[in-house]
Amino acid sequence: NTKEHPSQTWEAPSFEGIKLSEIQHLNGISLRRNGHGLRFIQFFGMEVKVYVAGFYSQKPLLTENDVMTCRDTPMVLDFTFLRSVSKKRVTTAWQKQMEYSSSHRYEGFEADSTAFSEMLASSIESGGKQTVQIVGDDTIVIDQGAQKGRIRGRDFQKAFLSMFFGERAVTEELKSGLLNGDAFRVEEQCVGV
Repeated sequence: NTKEHPSQTWEAPSFEGIKLSEIQHLNGISLRRNGHGLRFIQFFGMEVKVYVAGFYSQKPLLTENDVMTCRDTPMVLDFTFLRSVSKKRVTTAWQKQMEYSSSHRYEGFEADSTAFSEMLASSIESGGKQTVQIVGDDTIVIDQGAQKGRIRGRDFQKAFLSMFFGERAVTEELKSGLLNGDAFRVEEQCVGV
């Protein structure tokens, strides 16, 4: 590893021009990048790149079940936008994605889903970031560096996570990328170097 081999340096990878940090700190806990991926949409037969997502956790989460049953570690999902998006489109996209991809439903889902999309209701410039932190029973929503609110309860956490890791995930490519084990593999790759 780099401590034993000071001549080696490790630089955060760039994905679609976005630098992805290996580690994020949340409430004194170091979270490693579990995976990353690209969200794109089809528009008149063309792939339009929308955002790069980074998924951070305290331990490797390599399967849908790992994520959906993990309750003892915080998780963070960062969404760095690759294009400017209007407030209306941002709001509509989160609402439609929650409705379509979220496979966990519960009493109060509609109200929580609406509150969530309203917290992220702002226009975003290219390079802007939205973040969702899952800490204890709270889902904390951050839009471009400003905390917009929180939704209490594990039911919403399951609903949110199922959008990316459930049976109707946003895209299978994104789901696979987020479950890649990225930064957890760095140590493995450096062994024996």
